[in-house]
This record gives sequence, structure tokens and C-alpha cells, in this order.
Amino acid sequence: MDLLQKNKAKISDLISQTFDLIQARYSTSNQLFTVASIWGQIIFVLDNLTQFILFFIEDSITELNINQATRESSIYGLATLAGHNPTRSISAKGEILITWNGKNLEDVAGSAVLIPNYAQVKCTNNGKTYILKLNQEYVRLNLDPTSKLKVPILEGVINKNQYTGTGSKLQSYNVSSRGTSNIENFEVEVRVNGEVWKKYDSLYDIPRNAKGYLVKSSLISGIDIFFGTIDFGTPPVAGSVIEVTYLECAGSQGNILVEDSSLALFSFDSDGTDLYGRSISLADVLQVSCTIAPQLGANQESIDLTRLIAPKTSRSFVLANPTNYITFFEKFGQFSIIEAFTTFDDEYISDDNVIYIILVPDIQLTLKSNETYFDIPLSRFKLTKPQIDRIYQLLDESGQKIVTTVVKIIDPIIIKYVVNVAITIFEGNDPETIKSQIVNILSDYFLNIRRRDKIPRSDLVAAIEGIEGIDSVSLYFVGEKNEAAKRRNKNSPDVGFDEFGDIVIGKDEVVAISGGWEDRNGVYYDYGASMQTLSSVNIDVRSIVPNTYNTRVNNILKSTLKTAN
Repeated sequence: MDLLQKNKAKISDLISQTFDLIQARYSTSNQLFTVASIWGQIIFVLDNLTQFILFFIEDSITELNINQATRESSIYGLATLAGHNPTRSISAKGEILITWNGKNLEDVAGSAVLIPNYAQVKCTNNGKTYILKLNQEYVRLNLDPTSKLKVPILEGVINKNQYTGTGSKLQSYNVSSRGTSNIENFEVEVRVNGEVWKKYDSLYDIPRNAKGYLVKSSLISGIDIFFGTIDFGTPPVAGSVIEVTYLECAGSQGNILVEDSSLALFSFDSDGTDLYGRSISLADVLQVSCTIAPQLGANQESIDLTRLIAPKTSRSFVLANPTNYITFFEKFGQFSIIEAFTTFDDEYISDDNVIYIILVPDIQLTLKSNETYFDIPLSRFKLTKPQIDRIYQLLDESGQKIVTTVVKIIDPIIIKYVVNVAITIFEGNDPETIKSQIVNILSDYFLNIRRRDKIPRSDLVAAIEGIEGIDSVSLYFVGEKNEAAKRRNKNSPDVGFDEFGDIVIGKDEVVAISGGWEDRNGVYYDYGASMQTLSSVNIDVRSIVPNTYNTRVNNILKSTLKTAN
């Protein structure tokens, strides 16, 4: 007979056949030849080793496909090999005002202090450390009531590594970290023998014999520093001292989400010197107030985003069209709505090179424990000027902008609507409790919606129907813009709605479920979601349906249909 049946390829079947073959060949009973016997142990070990090999082969094949890989290191590694440089963490950036605190003047020689670059301040709100970015070695602050100093700050801690040049072409050095994501994406500086060299995006961008280098996210950990080939950049000579200064940050954890920047509290955690060079504790003589709370810190590029853009090399993935801008801002995880568009299709050609961007902050990040969507002031739907300035700076630092393209961040046009809900409920259910549940469901929906074309009524009806105790639901929107048009001309076409009564969203519009306006009949809708007055959400319990045998049977039928779908 055949040693092994070829139609049985499972490991368990092969082991079973092997045992049967040996028992039959040597006329050994099951009691004498088992996994506890010597030959049984050998076969058992070979079985496990074979499975390990097969598992390794399967895992290797899976991890070589960027769309199927499961490990983060595999995905980022494959993206790097494809030419894409995964974005590391981006530090939260803000601004502080430094003044004299009016104390300890007699202990400071020369009545002034020298604050060093990268001096540290500690934030009371989140316990994170931030550094001062001075762009010079020291800055002087006189200890008098009129002296003030505004300084940008970045979340993180400065570290330095030293290496020795070899003089060879394409020298590379790995800067290890606890993880690739900890090293900030932009704040890397390289000095060779004390001289600052220039960072480039590509080897082919470095002029011949220019003092330049590249920074790439490492395949393993941290970052890799690459130098040139003489034809493209000069390599450090043998014996030269290479010093890499980099910032390790916490990404989005460094953001301080406060409505008023003055609520972000800082104090110095570093020493400076007086004019005679004596060490001075800066916290003893200086006070810090926050003028711009640190924001727009971001974690490393998500693996889903990496899978999306990895097929494009780092040189081809430039900020040249609206889609690429949307992808760029997705990295930050701080915007609930990201819209980018051009006006090629209009009759004006003067702005055809302009890409307009609308960014709506993610309101959930600043939502208080006792707040719902309907309690949020409309000002939170727009970026502040410091935030816009920081975004422009990030775009410049990215090095991906095209010179001929102009970027313009615009405020969205906020279009107000209210939601009117009519329901019938089964007896035995508290109407006020059901109303509260409806408000919470609507709040969650509008906090998380990302659609940019329309808001369907059916979405909300389906969500409300899932509440225990509700029999039927009717829902419709009332829009401020449409009501104003009807007030001017009652026969004017609907504005902001389609034929189904769904809200249609313009490309430069943001829908806000908010009161504070009157309809065509002079009925005023108040802010919030009050159940006592007409407001952003209005819920009317039309009737209470008795619980009968037929209604219970019908509920079972509805549940069966939902499960089947």
C-alpha cells in the first residue's frame, strides 16, 4: 500500500497515518507504541517542528504583503522599502510669555538672566515637559516690570547622540529610540565638527559637495541619518564628530485643550545664568503665562493611512491636489471635517492655482463630561488664528508643497438646522427617559458624522427606532437658510434639501444643529436641546400605544426582520 495517502494533507491526518503505518509494519499494539514511547516522542517533536516551520512560512508570506500584514513594524518597513517615509509624531506647539515675578532680584548679578535655548518648562495641566525654541544660544531678560519675552514652545525633551565620521560615501547612522514614533518628525538637527548641516528630502536634491543629510524613519527603531556621495552631497571626513540633536515627544498627548490659553499653567524646570555666569533657578525669578495653548500635536502616521499612500514614493506624494491635502491632515486626528477643493470649474481663472481648505476641529476632544453636541457654542466649529498660523507652518515644514500652488484655509459657512421628531411609544415607558435617550443618540450621531454630501433622515430614524419602547418615528429638518428664502418668497424652491428631505451639504458648508433663529412664521428656536421650549431638538410624543398581544407579536416580527438583514 502507499506509505501515505496523498488526498490527506492535514498534519493531524499525516501523524495518524504515520502511527498506523509503524504499528502495522512492526506489529506493535497501541499500548506499546504511543506518544510516550521513544519513537512516539520523536514523531511528536517532528510534528511540532513542522508546524512551526509552516507557521513561519505562512507568517512570512502574510507580512510581506502590506495590505495583509498585521504587525505595525512590517507595514512601516514595507512602506519605507517602497520609498515612502512614514510620518513620525509631531510635537504640540504653543507660545508663552515670560516676565519677572518681582522676587529675588538681590540674588541675580546684573539684574538680568540669560535663558538658554531648549530650556524646559513643565505644564501643570498634563504633567508634560515643553522646551523653548529660541533659535539662538541664549536670550537675555532684564528683571524689571517692563521686560517681556514671547517664546514658542514645543512638547518634548531634547536628546543628543554623537558618532564618528568614516569618510566613506553614503554614511548612515541609526538614532535609536524607544520607538520610531517618539522622535519628532521635524525637529532633527545635525552638526558636523560643530557646523550645522542642511536637511534635504532626497539624495538627488543635495548639490555636489554640499553639506547636507537625509533623515528617514528607521526600519527597526528611531531614525536613520544618511550623508552624500560627493556627487550628491559631501560625506563627513574620517574622524569628524557628528552630533545629532533630536526631540522626543508624546504626539497628541502634548495638546492642551482649553478654551482660554491662560488656563494652561507652566513653570520653569531649568536653570539659567546671571550676567556673571552664575547658575540661577529660572523658576525663582521668572513667571510664565500661556498666550497660545500647545496644539496640533499628532501621533505617528496610522497604519491604515500608510497602506493607502505607501504605493506613492515620498517624492511623488506632494501636496499638489485636494486629495493629498485631505490625506495630509488625516494624520493629525484632530479634525472632524476635512475638506479641500479647487475652483477650476468656475469662470474665474485668477484662483485656479489656489487650493481651499476647510478644517473643523474635532469637538469631541474638547467636550466636557456634562456637555452634548447641542450645548457646544458655534465658535468651536472654527479654527482660531493661532491654530491657522500653526497649520501654515506645518505645511511649510513638511517640504511637500508645490511652489506654484497657493493654500488658503477658509472658515466654513455654518448652516443652522433644527430637528423635529414625532414618536409614538408603548405604554409602560417613561416619555422623558425616551426623550433623553433620543437627544443622546442624535448628539453621538452629529459628533461622529463624516459625510460631506448629505445628512439622510433615514440614518436618524433608524437610530431612534432602536430605542426600547418606541413604536414609530417621524423626523424632519427645518433649515434657517431655507426659512429665510421662504420668508422672502413662499414659492421659492427649497434651499439645502433634496427631494427626500435630506440635508444637502455644500462644499464650503458645515451643518450645525443649532437654534438662535426664527422660521418663516416667526417661530423662534432657542439654543440647546431644551424639552420645555422649541430649540435645536424638538421631540413630540404623539400617542402612547397599549401593549396587546398583537403589538407584542408584531415587535417579534420586526426584531426577526432586523436580524435577518
